[in-house]
Amino acid sequence: MLWGGGTVEEEEEKSRIDALEFRKVIVELNNLAGTPNVSDFFPVLRCFDIQGIERQATAHSAWLDRKIDLVFDHRKKLKDKDLLLQTCQSKKKRKDFVQILLELMEQKDGETQITRTQFKALFMDIIMGGTDATSTALEWVMTEMMQHPEIMKRVQAELDQVVGTNNTVEESQ
Repeated sequence: MLWGGGTVEEEEEKSRIDALEFRKVIVELNNLAGTPNVSDFFPVLRCFDIQGIERQATAHSAWLDRKIDLVFDHRKKLKDKDLLLQTCQSKKKRKDFVQILLELMEQKDGETQITRTQFKALFMDIIMGGTDATSTALEWVMTEMMQHPEIMKRVQAELDQVVGTNNTVEESQ
């Protein structure tokens, strides 16, 4: 949703990010952020990184940073070639988040112009916040429904009515 997915086929394949690996890194970063770190309680031990949390977080962040660079460079190249505009016009698509950020980077006034570092920070914030918040909310909803079987039956009936049995849920539903 952040960077679309409806670009030129060959170029998209070159810059494609493996969704499973991406998800794994995001989950691991969220887990590391929530892990109690001895260095937080005893700052004098920070240089030792006793639990390896800083080392792991740095490695995962560097991986994610490279992937964001891939998306940025790919979309910048398409924008420079005007391929993105043609693709959006031919498929009547709306601008995605990356396109909007790229346009903000090209602004000439100091108020709305953003830097590449700000682009990456915004991108990372939305990825990290959106990923964990959604999965946590779903986990809580499922737990609550297990505690209230009458509500679960109503939800199942509504899903059967709207989606049907053996069908995949679509975003529009």
